[in-house]
Amino acid sequence: MAILEIIQMAAGSFLVLGILYNLLENGVESWEITLGGIIALIIVISVLPVILASPAPGSIPIPTPTATPMPTATPTPTATPTPPPAPTPAGSPLGACAEIDVPGDYWLSGDVDADGNATCFLISTENVSMDCDYRDVFNGSGVAFSVTNFSNITIKNCDIYEFDYGISASISNDLTLNNNVILDCGTGVEAYDSIGAYITQNIFINNSAVGMYLQEINDSGIALNYFQDNYDGLQGVDGHTNTYSTNDAVNNTHIGYKFEGENGSVFTHNDGWGNGGGSAYGFYLYNTTLNSFDNNTIEASSAGDFYCETDPDDNVDAGDNACDSVNNCDWMNGTISTNCPPI
Repeated sequence: MAILEIIQMAAGSFLVLGILYNLLENGVESWEITLGGIIALIIVISVLPVILASPAPGSIPIPTPTATPMPTATPTPTATPTPPPAPTPAGSPLGACAEIDVPGDYWLSGDVDADGNATCFLISTENVSMDCDYRDVFNGSGVAFSVTNFSNITIKNCDIYEFDYGISASISNDLTLNNNVILDCGTGVEAYDSIGAYITQNIFINNSAVGMYLQEINDSGIALNYFQDNYDGLQGVDGHTNTYSTNDAVNNTHIGYKFEGENGSVFTHNDGWGNGGGSAYGFYLYNTTLNSFDNNTIEASSAGDFYCETDPDDNVDAGDNACDSVNNCDWMNGTISTNCPPI
């Protein structure tokens, strides 16, 4: 039984006992007084359950207010960047035309058909060595190898044909071209505005314009190259302090060796034979000064072995040059090179 019910029963019992006792002791005249007490007691009995059912102050737990969570800002989506094209890995074999834009050593894994591309191999970084490993690079419409304004470039052991230009280099110091064969192009090699080039042991055959064209090349060595059946073999313009040594020019259609504005260079042990089909020369010089010639053998040129366009060119006959004839080169008409008679 609940405590509230027990209290109500006890209060009712006391009410009945109180009324009986009051009647016995005081009689009927006390009923009115007793009636007021009864009414008050009934009210107390009625209200008491409500009071008892009400919780005591402090007995109701006050809930801890829950903090309203701050709304989380929706992050702005980040655009996924487009990855750049992967550069050619350094030290890679190449099997097709490509841009070489990472320094390193490269080689060809097979012959490369340029398929009419204007530039097959574009070198766009410093410190590159390209070894074709005696493979062919052919069938292009422009340049097989091109480099501009990058230094320390080596191109070697390449067989290049059917391009307008086999190798084109400009503003490329410390350029090395070694042991390449370049044929059936317009120009085999063209190089401009460079210092410290070493162009050695290359073969140039049947190029329609010139085997090798050099302009403003300084402090360089051009040696052991072979020129045959080109229009011009080797042509240099405005070069300074170069060494041309042990080159051979044979049966080139126009001129074997042609130099304009060359200054302070050395020509030694170069050979030429049968150049200048009908009206040109083995060795053509124009406005050249302070160059030294020794041990050069130029023979069987159609219009003269040595020809000087300007008179006099201020060069030095250092001796032992051999030729069939000299035309207008007064500096060679001394007694040193007795094997070069003037005509």
